[in-house]
Amino acid sequence: MLENVHPTTEIIWSVTDLFCDDIKRGQAQQQCDRIILPFTLLRRLECVLENKKDSILAKYTEIKTMPLEVQDLMLKHAAQLPFYNTSKLDLGNVSEAGLVKALKTYLNAYSPNVREIIEHFDIFNTLDELFKDNLLNQVIQRFAKLDLHPDTIDNHHMGEVFDELIRRVSEHKNLSEGEIFTPRDIVRLTTSLTLTCDEDVLTQPGIVRSIYDPAAGNGGFLLSAMECIHEKNEKAELIAFGQEISKQSYTLCKALILATGHEVDNIKLGNTLADDQLKHRNFSYMFSAPPFGLRIWHNEFAQCNDPESDLPRISNGSLCFLMKLLSKMHSPSEGGSRIGFILNDSSLFAGNAGSGESEVRRFILEHDLLDAVIALPTNIFYNTNIATHILILTNVKAEKRKGKVQLINACNNNTQQVNNNFFSTMPKPLGTKRKYISQKSIDAMVRLYCQCKVDTKGEQQVSNILDYQDFGYRRITIQQPLQLSFDITQEKLDRYYLQSLKTARKKKPDLEALPELPNAYLELSKYIDSKPIMSRDKFLAIVEPAKLSKANKNALVKLFGEHDEAAEVCYAASGRAAQKGKMEPNSKLRSYKNVPLKENIYEYFEREVKPYAALAWIDESVCDKKDGQVGIVGYEIRFNHHVERVLPD
Repeated sequence: MLENVHPTTEIIWSVTDLFCDDIKRGQAQQQCDRIILPFTLLRRLECVLENKKDSILAKYTEIKTMPLEVQDLMLKHAAQLPFYNTSKLDLGNVSEAGLVKALKTYLNAYSPNVREIIEHFDIFNTLDELFKDNLLNQVIQRFAKLDLHPDTIDNHHMGEVFDELIRRVSEHKNLSEGEIFTPRDIVRLTTSLTLTCDEDVLTQPGIVRSIYDPAAGNGGFLLSAMECIHEKNEKAELIAFGQEISKQSYTLCKALILATGHEVDNIKLGNTLADDQLKHRNFSYMFSAPPFGLRIWHNEFAQCNDPESDLPRISNGSLCFLMKLLSKMHSPSEGGSRIGFILNDSSLFAGNAGSGESEVRRFILEHDLLDAVIALPTNIFYNTNIATHILILTNVKAEKRKGKVQLINACNNNTQQVNNNFFSTMPKPLGTKRKYISQKSIDAMVRLYCQCKVDTKGEQQVSNILDYQDFGYRRITIQQPLQLSFDITQEKLDRYYLQSLKTARKKKPDLEALPELPNAYLELSKYIDSKPIMSRDKFLAIVEPAKLSKANKNALVKLFGEHDEAAEVCYAASGRAAQKGKMEPNSKLRSYKNVPLKENIYEYFEREVKPYAALAWIDESVCDKKDGQVGIVGYEIRFNHHVERVLPD
């Protein structure tokens, strides 16, 4: 965790002193991930293989003439590990003479899954550059002296070391605001909350569970989830799955997982939304913190979800990834699934009723999949200070949580909240990260989540329990009648003349002026500067002798008519409005009201609208496509509306 960096991290990072003075500073920052990370991985792997070396070499001597695929399987079995090395060399005994050649021989002797990782690190070119700068032997010797044997540093702490090294390397890179590196404290909080309700299952002997992240990044969620589960049951069999679009992050992910002794063959490279390489797979536990605000091209999203699903297609990247996870849940009869998901706050409320975003929220809430929402403080990530939330979702809710959603507030920035240990201020900021969540705070939030009750600390409500309908509303359409008065002035008549001339010129482009004034012009000119005509019917009666078409009449009404509440109400001469005996609506006065889902729309209308617009009515032709009732259903989670500030007596 942030408050307690493992001392091995500082020892490894001190290797940067060798090349920071000899290489230009900018280049040195770029070299960190090409030197520190791959050599840390190599040293860890050879320490893990130390006691297996003899058996691997003996087996390799027996089978080296067999097909490579067979060799790979048999050597992994001999090593009892997901990787191996068939060279007698290691970092401690490569000779200085011919050092580069010896090192390349040693690296090429690794299993294919390791070679793929080190090739993505571009380590072979790095060796040549370090040798050219007379730094290679010094770097090798520093790493060869590191004791990264599992007896000295177990997988959990090795994960912390490697994760911290990745974070430091990431500090030197210009990540966009949406492209986040999720801090380990947030990862740990998310995995702890997601897994805590499954302790009865996870502690069973012989348990097998799959873990998945569709935007795996550096592998932090996968590693943290495996750590959390092994803390509950060290004999649990865990299989990590993931996919990552960035080649560099994919490499770091596989390196991190491999460095902690786990299989990496199920980590895939590619765009999950456009090319899901784990299609039709379902998983027990799923985690993700996809890039915030990412917009996905529609052709990339075409395969995001099952075509038969109710889920809509949208361009909100975070919700696209969430939908991907929903499509990969085990059915409740198969044990169900649990999801921990991080997203920016706007995804919880952006989009009107009926929009893609709202329909995703509707699907989640009406299918009772959302278990909890945890609001995080700002300045909790390294390269963005936007508000973020953790969603906990599951299709196997406990009985007391069914139909409910718990809101936990960990984002209040006042002193009272800090004293309650929901977050701590960092002694020294790291980028935009100025706050972190300690293990003590994580434990407190997990307890709060497990209690599943309304809780208030000081003046602030920190936990609230709501029905899922509390986040829903009906968007009703409010119409007001068309009431028009007609004030006939010379200015408007001149405008009418110019419109008539423009229409005539379409037929005769050379026409400079109308040969004679329009009949309607002549009829209306009789009423210049008279009192406004307060009835549309009376206005149209004036121009009736001109025998205008319906389109021309409408154009005149639009030109001369103005809204006037003192004017006579307009009724449509034809169409559905007249058939139903309703007033004709004024489109300019149309408005919308979001009525809480639990409230009757007509009672709301009488209370909130009628007193201020006596002639208004609800447009009952606008209905929800799914339930057929008046008004369109929408869902939004505006956290601050539901977690109240409690005032002292």
